[in-house]
Amino acid sequence: MTKRRLTTCLAIIALACAGCSYQAWYEGFREHERRQCYELTSPGEVRQCLDQINSLSYEDYLRAREKNPDAETGRGVQ
Repeated sequence: MTKRRLTTCLAIIALACAGCSYQAWYEGFREHERRQCYELTSPGEVRQCLDQINSLSYEDYLRAREKNPDAETGRGVQ
């Protein structure tokens, strides 16, 4: 198992064992995405990737989700 996968699995297990909130899960997934950004080769690509991830706070995510609750499941798409 690669070091990255092991780290991700351990983080998910730690979050699950702690009985964490939805916000903690959201932040955990964002951290995983941030780590993937650093695997890109160009500093410009890394910055763009990080900017995209950091642009949506948990509060903004909740507001967007409340406006369109079917967006994540695809039920609102026809």
